[in-house]
Amino acid sequence: MRADWFTDTATAYKGKCIYYMHTGFSSIYEHEFEYAFENSMLKTSVYFDNSLSTSSRLTMYQLVPASVINSLFNRAILPAIDEKIRLIVDVEVTKIEHVGSTF
Repeated sequence: MRADWFTDTATAYKGKCIYYMHTGFSSIYEHEFEYAFENSMLKTSVYFDNSLSTSSRLTMYQLVPASVINSLFNRAILPAIDEKIRLIVDVEVTKIEHVGSTF
């Protein structure tokens, strides 16, 4: 039976779990396949080789050293801050130890 009504993205995982997260679908597996369907027809597919992240010097449950975080910012262009603030940083890595973007 064909599901002509199905338009969405489906993700499939393969290999060892290299990062386990108990909530939702946040765990990371060695291989990840993302399939985009439109009216039941496959439009695009993307493969992610997450096995490379196991060779990172930062691994699951390891605190990120302040020196790594500080190296991502050019403090010379930041305004002076007189009070203590909390900053949340989300870093996307495109290659092993190469920062693709920060938010």
